[in-house]
Amino acid sequence: MRSLLLAAVGFLALASGPGVAQDTLPTPITTDAAAKMTAAIRSKVESLSPEEQQKTVRILDNRIDELGQQAKELQDKLGTARSAEARNVSMRGRESAENIEKRYEAVQSTLVAYSTAREVTTKPDSDIPFDLIQPVNEAFAQFFGPLFIVCDSAIWAPADPKDYRGALAQNLLKLLQMGRSVGRIELSQNGTPAVGTGFLVGPRHVLTNRHVITDFNLAARDPNTKEWKLRETPATVIRFHHEFDLQAGNGCPQRPATHLVRVVGILTPDDNVDLAVLILLPSAQDEARLPPVLPLQDRATDEYKYATRIAVIGYPGRPSDMTVRQFDEYFRTPFRTVGETGIKRLSPGETGYDEYDQSVKANEFRHNANTAGGNSGGPVIDVELQAVIGVHTRALARQGNPESINYGIMSAAAKGIVDAALKATQGQ
Repeated sequence: MRSLLLAAVGFLALASGPGVAQDTLPTPITTDAAAKMTAAIRSKVESLSPEEQQKTVRILDNRIDELGQQAKELQDKLGTARSAEARNVSMRGRESAENIEKRYEAVQSTLVAYSTAREVTTKPDSDIPFDLIQPVNEAFAQFFGPLFIVCDSAIWAPADPKDYRGALAQNLLKLLQMGRSVGRIELSQNGTPAVGTGFLVGPRHVLTNRHVITDFNLAARDPNTKEWKLRETPATVIRFHHEFDLQAGNGCPQRPATHLVRVVGILTPDDNVDLAVLILLPSAQDEARLPPVLPLQDRATDEYKYATRIAVIGYPGRPSDMTVRQFDEYFRTPFRTVGETGIKRLSPGETGYDEYDQSVKANEFRHNANTAGGNSGGPVIDVELQAVIGVHTRALARQGNPESINYGIMSAAAKGIVDAALKATQGQ
């Protein structure tokens, strides 16, 4: 998901494991961890400017209203289900009262967490019950950053309360130039949605996540030779210039460049690094149209612990854990009130560090840019240095919210894989 108030007003989420969801509860925490969370929450709340505090309260109020409406709808459904069960009406094809009650209780718990978070925002010294410390911390970590539509040298988003556009202004042109090397991976048949993102890392080499290939069955591995081969029909293609036309016919390419790709190297399933390198089929015409290569920056592991301003560029799909209203709010275009997917977007955010996070894997780092399925394989770019420091790979989904805690693969791990692929295909 993707996306936090820590991007909006600087909160650093400290919780471990999944966040507050409508069907799960946070994992228990120790007294020491709870004390650290409480201190961090109060410290950050006290650091808010009056304007930031007002924005935070407004966001919390909107979420509280939404949760209240969900609770009311579930309460009504629960009454109907209980009445039907009492009259021995068949429940075939209907949700049981027991399941509805569980969902209702989960929504109520989340509602209490958000209400408490609002109180703490206006009164930082308010008491936070022990069993609400982690949910309140998670509530603060579940706000969304903008998903800017990219159109050549322009960006647009329905809302940008933190003024990311202004923060990106000095480096925006360079970021968008880098974005031209980011493509949409899909199947060649008409009407096929994007399956992921990739970016050019060599003369004809595209880096993406391995799961983009395997999850969508784009390639098969020969059990004897261990080699990977893309399926021939429909062909896998990458479109580097698939952008939404913000200028109604005058601003973005109308005929996206298309390049057929085949697998050069893909990590074996027992390897923990979720990356794959694709090679574009050789064509003099295609090579002349290819965008520039995006080099991977060498960066020490410890550097990812500090808050670095980043941008993730890719092709997010519809988040399964967003409500219809949230999806339309964040994914709409200037010309329609409903959300649209499969177009190039830029998501700003920060890298971060959480000592309690047990989900981060070796060679991974955390970030909070707003992402969704389809962003997988996209570059994570250091805004100040305009350098690729990682590859977005996954997120912790939260029901009812975008993926708000994200993970990228460090550039050092990616660079080793790219260098091996370049060596293996030298002279081809």
